[in-house]
Amino acid sequence: MWIHHENYNEFLNRAWPQNGNLDGNLASLQTSLGQWNRETFGMVERKKQGILNSLEGIQRSSPYPFSNYLCSLELELQNQLENLLNLEEIKWFQKSRSEWVTKGDRNTRYYHLKSKARMRRNRVSMLKNEVGKWIDIEEDLKALVIGHFKDLFCSNSPNPTVLTTNATYPSMDPLIAKNLSNIPSGDEIRTALFSMGSYKAPGFDGFPPIFYKSNWGTVGPALVQFVQDFFEGKISVAEANKTLISLIPKLPNVELVTHFRPISLCTVHYKCISKVIALKLREVIDGLISPFQASFIKGRCIQDNIIVGHEIIHIMNKNRSKRGLMAMKVDLEKAYDRIS
Repeated sequence: MWIHHENYNEFLNRAWPQNGNLDGNLASLQTSLGQWNRETFGMVERKKQGILNSLEGIQRSSPYPFSNYLCSLELELQNQLENLLNLEEIKWFQKSRSEWVTKGDRNTRYYHLKSKARMRRNRVSMLKNEVGKWIDIEEDLKALVIGHFKDLFCSNSPNPTVLTTNATYPSMDPLIAKNLSNIPSGDEIRTALFSMGSYKAPGFDGFPPIFYKSNWGTVGPALVQFVQDFFEGKISVAEANKTLISLIPKLPNVELVTHFRPISLCTVHYKCISKVIALKLREVIDGLISPFQASFIKGRCIQDNIIVGHEIIHIMNKNRSKRGLMAMKVDLEKAYDRIS
């Protein structure tokens, strides 16, 4: 919403520190943006209602529409109202998370319903514990969820045995391996950033990808320096790695903790590091991963596994051997429910 204000670029150039690390610059900018938001935007809805009241008063006055002054004032207020409606639309667009709505659609009842539906769906008011008892006290709910995921992510084998195998793994060309470890260029980092969805949920600092994209000339050099310093081993990402954890329902009506899948909401500059690594690996991973791995690799389709599963069951049904056949289903709960 801020980036659409006519004075935003001037404000950002003035508020963005020229020296210092990226995390410190963002923290400083947060304070300045908070104050600027209160002074410049305030309550958009309240301002909109004030303009609507003024327009109603103008249109009900006796000199209207024969007064040039009132007509000019009406036109000025109409322009202000249009700007406020655009800002309100952007705000509800971001709250509703409806990315399919085309730009230019007016702020309608749909946005509000979508936003409220998301809030209701994501709100956890009660859950069943291990013995089937409903828990509705907030502190007990927190303890239940934290305990569940702590148990889930702990190793079942504190002292795992080392498996000795004669299996061989594909070797990588030394030149390709060297290219993977090269310090990324500014263009690579920019490509990684611009491949992200502009309005994806931001991390704890509140800056979504659109902030970096729209202000690349100002913020870009600091982001490039941050990523390059990480690859050179000059900085720690502990501060940037602060992450919000959100629980996403896997079912329409959730009753158990297992009905949720946790996702991590990382800061954009931390996510940019992983994007750069992913883009580097994308060029070589197809030749390193077995062809039987049918998902998470460009050009392969996870639905192939469904066909394989059907073929296995079909062969088992048609089998007339005395020895018989057996299919094993592996529990992938820990793999699927890990923080992504």
